[in-house]
Amino acid sequence: IEEAQSSDVHAITSKIQANGAQQLMERAQSSSGETIRSKIQSTGVLSQEFDVRIARSTRELVRSNDILVVALPVNCHKDVMDRFASDIIEWIKESKQMMRIIISSHASLGAVYLMQLLRSQWLSETSTSLSELDDSIRITCWGTTAITARKTSGNSVNVLTIRKAVDYVTVPFKSEEDTHDVLETLFGKRFKYRDGGLLAISLSNLNPQNHLGIVLGNMSRMDPPPPPPPLNDMPEVDTPVEPWYQGKCITPKVGRLMEALDLERINIAKELEIDVRTIYEHFSWSFHVPLETPTDKNDQDG
Repeated sequence: IEEAQSSDVHAITSKIQANGAQQLMERAQSSSGETIRSKIQSTGVLSQEFDVRIARSTRELVRSNDILVVALPVNCHKDVMDRFASDIIEWIKESKQMMRIIISSHASLGAVYLMQLLRSQWLSETSTSLSELDDSIRITCWGTTAITARKTSGNSVNVLTIRKAVDYVTVPFKSEEDTHDVLETLFGKRFKYRDGGLLAISLSNLNPQNHLGIVLGNMSRMDPPPPPPPLNDMPEVDTPVEPWYQGKCITPKVGRLMEALDLERINIAKELEIDVRTIYEHFSWSFHVPLETPTDKNDQDG
């Protein structure tokens, strides 16, 4: 599990631990050679405390695991892929085993970039054909995260919900592939193979337009207001910052804005004749409620 910097890392590690997997590792910086261990505590719908080992480098991370999960903000994906590509090629050449990479969640055709990067490294470092690499690598792409969570400290996370359904595809595609069984072993029975390939997964990621609608409707609440100007000799008064939760701030108008923003994604998918999840399915599968509008869902939450 690459880079212990996001709530998704802690939350997804907690879910793997809850499902009984033993090989757990995050990545951190260390100048010493000893094995580093840390505890992670999760609260909410996954309440537990467990140990993880900390890798000192991407090379150690890759060589200690045959499944890697990229659980990071999307703007960090390219940097991580650039850093561990050569380690993955080295490990495949030496071990002759399959390496699985799970991207949670996939965006911007990142799997295409990673596959091209791996193939380029393979050709520059080996004399064997690309088919050998294709048989040794599986990149599984999720249309959304399996869990929503908030990081509460450097080693704790509050798990808010475990999604009922997560779309996925795997590249290179192999009809006999056992990816579904692997995902269910690690994360439980919640995965749906999405016909339409990587483009369908990319168009099934609703986060960009959903969060855009929430931000546009709540920007002044998210941005702390400036302090009021001083009055004569009166001392300055700190302006309180309003605590707010994005799910609670989806009013009927914000919900309609989100639905309108989502029409562009739906129309692109229709033109390409690709079946994608709707915004109603997304909220239902994410928060375990009937198929309703985003506003209706949040009204149920109180």
